[in-house]
Amino acid sequence: RTSFKITVKDTHIYNVNCFPLLDKNGNSIAMVEFAHDITEEEQIRRELSILQQQTLQKSLQLAKQNKELESAYNKLSRELTLARIVQRGILPQQLPLLKELRAAVYYLPMEDVGGDLYDFIHISPDILGVIIADVSGHGIPAAVSDEMAKMSFYLHTLNTTSTARVLTQVNKD
Repeated sequence: RTSFKITVKDTHIYNVNCFPLLDKNGNSIAMVEFAHDITEEEQIRRELSILQQQTLQKSLQLAKQNKELESAYNKLSRELTLARIVQRGILPQQLPLLKELRAAVYYLPMEDVGGDLYDFIHISPDILGVIIADVSGHGIPAAVSDEMAKMSFYLHTLNTTSTARVLTQVNKD
């Protein structure tokens, strides 16, 4: 038995199988040939091979992009952790001790870094300013706005004890 493929006029592909017919002594007396048109199957195989190569390329691209995203996520995660540490470090580490006031704080922001803050400003020996702020939004932009507002409060309480004047100036800032 012999099998081979043959292309005719660059348009059709045939799978040809040849079987010898033998006499009773085992001598070949004729040949039977079966030809089957496999053009469509071969085209499908080629297309499948191309699709497999494209799929492999896309998989490699996705793996590379996934690695880049993972790296960016890890970097962002480290930066957010640092920002959270900095933001929490800016909050008062001790509450003011006053015989007329017992203070307690429970701080639970919605995000790791955000626009929630509190602080105490000793304006004079008998005046304590309290700042409680919740800036609209979340994340780093809100945290930056919070810290700018806090600095504005500190700046403007140096010159006055008037709450109205301080708030007016902070709003202008």
